[in-house]
Amino acid sequence: MTVRIWYPAAAAQTATRLTMRRYLDLRDEDGPIAEDARERLQLDLNGLWTDLCTCRLPRTAADARFDSFLDTNGAAVHNAAPAPGKHPVVVYSLGHDMHSLENVVLWEYLASHGYVVAVTPSIGHQAVAMEPVGPTSAEVKTRDLEFVTQWLRAVPFADMNRVAAVGFSLGGWSALMLGMRSGDIDAVVALDGSFNLPNRVAAVRAMPFFRPSTFMLPLLNLRQDEPEIDISIIESLANAERFDTAIGDMDPPNAAHHSFTSIYAFSVEFFPPEGNQNALIGLKCNRDVFELVASRVRLFLEAYLMDAETRAALQQPPRVDGVPDAMIRHRYLAPVSR
Repeated sequence: MTVRIWYPAAAAQTATRLTMRRYLDLRDEDGPIAEDARERLQLDLNGLWTDLCTCRLPRTAADARFDSFLDTNGAAVHNAAPAPGKHPVVVYSLGHDMHSLENVVLWEYLASHGYVVAVTPSIGHQAVAMEPVGPTSAEVKTRDLEFVTQWLRAVPFADMNRVAAVGFSLGGWSALMLGMRSGDIDAVVALDGSFNLPNRVAAVRAMPFFRPSTFMLPLLNLRQDEPEIDISIIESLANAERFDTAIGDMDPPNAAHHSFTSIYAFSVEFFPPEGNQNALIGLKCNRDVFELVASRVRLFLEAYLMDAETRAALQQPPRVDGVPDAMIRHRYLAPVSR
């Protein structure tokens, strides 16, 4: 399994930052590289191409912009010396068959604020490409999170007494399941988790370790606000503190599924819709929604892994420039008992 880790570092300001291409690239110096890891890399590149909507441009122009994106420096330094001390941990599960840059801006952002972030890949049970969204793929990703959580015990700068499970889409489902069955987890974050969809609720409830009455971890549920959303899973976790933030559709602008990832931040910069001002406004709004998501995740993790005094702020709706207040519905669901 290829695990990518971001962490607080003591690197010099003059150190060379990794490019997006290097984030994806696997080299012999990184350790043994299995053939399935190389296949996953090609799927990652294909997925990035699709997510960045290069179809807006002629292929030649899109290729140039895609290369420019891949050659852009991120914030991390390869194998940098870790900052002194032990740091709280985030184990992160990608969405279904998502690429390894899905939420790279969020991972860098959290690492820059003191977290060790370990990201598990999207690898299927019987093939590199994942099975369809469902109990099997959710279980595969949950077990990957379990493996990484145990593996991190050997990382000297990872504080395994402060661990959060975070995931996007199917990864949000898996993060929730990890929280239900692992005593190592202290908080859970779901970014537009699949368990909010009506056609997934029965499958979630049928999972062997789904025991809502025993789940007592704080949970941040950041999601789209659409009529077909079903939050009965969240409501069933009656013994947990739950923060349910719905970001809605004003037609336009609206919060799309990928607003909960880094994708729109890249699209605005490298693939803006040319000649379509309304589409550009919508794209920028989705980028701003991501900023709201990232800042809320950080506040939640700070409240439950670093500083309990900040918890009161979580009961208030999130705010960020570029996202109208009318798009945001926020609820705090207190635990029934302890």
